[in-house]
Amino acid sequence: MTCFNTKILDEHLPIAMDVLSDLVLNPRFDQEDIDKEKGVVLEEIKMDAIAPTIWFTRFFSSNFWKDHALGRPILGTRETVKALSRDVIHDYYRASTRPKIYS
Repeated sequence: MTCFNTKILDEHLPIAMDVLSDLVLNPRFDQEDIDKEKGVVLEEIKMDAIAPTIWFTRFFSSNFWKDHALGRPILGTRETVKALSRDVIHDYYRASTRPKIYS
């Protein structure tokens, strides 16, 4: 589940709703932004690899939750991050994002 929210003064509600709805309904998925974020995530993966507590937690989780999604690293791997493309992200977003109607 993804939740989008904003903190605003009540007089800014119309523009906030416009911005949030545009964000959800018409995401840009700009390739330049995706490439920048991939670089950030790859750096985080590199930093995590040298942090002993993170390494141990990942080692424990991957063995305890063997062959289960909970055993995979949250950031992904260098290979999975490098393989992400605009089309993959866009297709996933369209397939997984739909409004939830509460009654």
